[in-house]
Amino acid sequence: MARFPFRYTFLSGAALLVMTPGFAYANVTYSDPFAKQSAGDFGEGTGSLTVTLPAFNPTTDGVLSGIVITLATNATASFQTSNSNPTTSFTFTNGHFSGDIVVSYTLDGSLSVLNTLAASGFSGTANAATPVQLFSAPPLSASNSSSVAAGNFANYESTAGSQLTFDVSFGGFAAAGTKQPGAGTALTFGATGSISGIVTITYETVPEPASMSLIGGGLVGLGVLRRRRNHAAA
Repeated sequence: MARFPFRYTFLSGAALLVMTPGFAYANVTYSDPFAKQSAGDFGEGTGSLTVTLPAFNPTTDGVLSGIVITLATNATASFQTSNSNPTTSFTFTNGHFSGDIVVSYTLDGSLSVLNTLAASGFSGTANAATPVQLFSAPPLSASNSSSVAAGNFANYESTAGSQLTFDVSFGGFAAAGTKQPGAGTALTFGATGSISGIVTITYETVPEPASMSLIGGGLVGLGVLRRRRNHAAA
C-alpha cells in the first residue's frame, strides 16, 4: 500500500476543515436603495436624503476585520441652456457638466464615499428668448467604496442591533460650454435631472479564536492518526 508523507496528510486535513461550514463567520452585507430623487438645478447644489442600515452585532455576527461602505448611483440628467436675448439665437460647443454625490456617516466624520457624475459632448443652438432648453445626456452611473479605519469599528457595533444612519448629499453641479462669439451673458449653462442608487455596508469577519484552536487541534489529530495507521500497515 502506498503511503503519503505526513505533510500531505496534514494539508489534506486542513483543506477539509477549512471547507467545512461553521468554522468561520461569513461576511455580513446590508443594502438599502433610495428611490429616484429630483436634484432640481444641480448648479444650486441642493438635495439630501438619508438611508438606514443595521449595525454590526459582535455577539452574533463574529469578530470584525474590516468595514466597507459602497455608494452606487444612477442619474438621468440634461445639459441646460438659457438664452435671454429676445431676438438672437446662439450656437455652443463643448458643453459639459459634472458634480459630486457623497454618502457620510453621522458618527464617523472621517468617512465619506464620493461619486462624480459627469457628461460632455453637448453642442447645439440656444434659441432666442428661451429661458430653459434641455439637451438630454445618456444614463449616467458611478460606484465607489470606502474602508472604515480599524480605530472607528466601535462606531459600527451594537449588541442591541441598533441602526446606522447615512446621509446622501448631492454636491454642486457645474455646467459650462464654448459660446458663439457675441453671446456674452445672454447665454448661460446649467444641468437638471434625478438621481437614484443604493448604499451598501459589508462587515468583514474573521474566525473566532476558539474556532481557530479547534481547527489547529483537529489538524494535528488527523495527521497523527493517519501516521499511526501508516506505521501499522507497514
